[in-house]
Amino acid sequence: MFIFAQMQLISRSNIDVEKWNLLVNNTLGAAFFSYSWYLDEIAENWCVFVDDDYSKGVAIPFTVRLGVKVAYTPIFISYVEWLGSSGCDQNELLKVLRKEFSGFDLAFKTQLLNIPSEAFSSQYIFPTDDSKIGSQAKRMLKKATKFGYKVNVTDQFESVFELVRSELKGKFTGMTDESLGRLKSAIVSARKAGVLKVFEVVSDEKVVGGVICLEKEDQLYYMKGAADSKAKKNGAMYFAINASIEFAKWKKKLFDFGGSRVEGVRKFNENLGGQNKDYFFFSEDNTPKWFRLLKRLKKLASKN
Repeated sequence: MFIFAQMQLISRSNIDVEKWNLLVNNTLGAAFFSYSWYLDEIAENWCVFVDDDYSKGVAIPFTVRLGVKVAYTPIFISYVEWLGSSGCDQNELLKVLRKEFSGFDLAFKTQLLNIPSEAFSSQYIFPTDDSKIGSQAKRMLKKATKFGYKVNVTDQFESVFELVRSELKGKFTGMTDESLGRLKSAIVSARKAGVLKVFEVVSDEKVVGGVICLEKEDQLYYMKGAADSKAKKNGAMYFAINASIEFAKWKKKLFDFGGSRVEGVRKFNENLGGQNKDYFFFSEDNTPKWFRLLKRLKKLASKN
C-alpha cells in the first residue's frame, strides 16, 4: 500500500466494501462498473485509489502474468471512473499507476490522466431527451409488432443468457467460456443485489430473444442481449431494447447503452436514439522486454 497525501492505494482484501459501494451510490450518474460485487466477478483483481473517509476515489482493475502486474480494462467493463464530488489530481493518479504497475491499458469515463488518450463513444438517452429513432429502427419495430412479439419484464435471466452465450462465444477476442462465466456470475450477483431487470421477447410462449439490464435509482444500464437467428431478422433485438428504453423513460431514468468500440453497434444504438458521449483510453507499457516479446508472439499465434 502506497500513501500519497490523503489518498491510498488499497488492495481488495482491505477495502471497506460498505463505504466503497456507498461512494458509488452517492456519485450521480456513476456506472455499475465500480460496484464491488461487479468487479469481484468481472475483474481478475482490483484495488482502489481512495481517500481516508471514502469520499472520493477510483477502482483500478489489474492482472498479474508471470509476475508482471498490469492495470487493465476487463471485458464487460466499458470504463472505470472517478467517484465523489471532489476532483482528481491527474499527476497524483498517474504517479500511483506508474509506481504500482508495470503498465496500464485503462479506459476512464473522463480525462483522468494528463497524457495522450484515445477517445471512444458510449451512447445514452437522458430522461429529458426527446430522442428520435431512425428509419431502420422504425422498420424493424414495425416488423416485430407484425410478428406478434411480446415483452416480459422479469429477473429470470437464464433463457436470455443462453442466447447471449451462443451468440458471443468466440465471436470477439476474449469471448471465452471463462469470460462468459464471469459475466454470468456478475448477473447472479446483480440479482442478489436486487438490480437485475430482464426484458424477454416471447413468441408462442417461447423466449426467442431479450436483453439483460441493471437498474438503480437514476439509470438503466444495458448489459447484454441476443436473439435467435429468426427472431433477430424479425426485429426482436430492436423490440427488446426499445422496450427497455421505454421502461427507463417511464421511470425517468437515464438509459445507458453500455458503449462499444464496434462501429455497427454504435450505429445500432444511435438508430434507437442514443446520443454519443466520449470516454477515454490511456495506455503505457513499461513491462520488461521479454514480456512484450511474449505478448507479440501470443498475438501472432492467435491469428494463425
